[in-house]
Amino acid sequence: DALKAVKFVQSVRKADFKALLAAHVELYDALLRLNCRRLRLMFDALEDLNTKPLAARLARQLLQLARRYGVEEEAGHVRIGLALAQEDLAQLLGASRQRVNQELKALEREGVLRVEPSRLIVLSRDKLLALGAPPEQSEPSPSEPPSNDNADTLKDKIARLERGEMRTD
Repeated sequence: DALKAVKFVQSVRKADFKALLAAHVELYDALLRLNCRRLRLMFDALEDLNTKPLAARLARQLLQLARRYGVEEEAGHVRIGLALAQEDLAQLLGASRQRVNQELKALEREGVLRVEPSRLIVLSRDKLLALGAPPEQSEPSPSEPPSNDNADTLKDKIARLERGEMRTD
């Protein structure tokens, strides 16, 4: 069904799509939020790629895959219900398959993950969260100037648009 929907969207003529938007103005907001979410995820991935070690990026990716494709199993374990080769995972993370394999084995030794042929099972979400968590934000020191809401970064503005806290008109 999802593939049919994608093919349908791909085949809608521009004039028909504009007419649909004119008839249902609430779609503008939904499309804006969708694009903001995609842009935010892209910024997050780019930031992670440039600032985080592979172990943290892998932990975050595994958490995201578990959230999207996870199937609850016994003892709170979560099987990632997606056949994903290590090469695919490496491409998602901007790393080599060998390095991803090393990190997966380290996670397995630490009891965070179980690697089985063609699937991964998350044994401890808490440990993955700790590995992938951003560093704690420190309070600004008295010598730092107060932050200026007008100086929002593009990433902050996109996040506010996505949450509906900012208007576009």
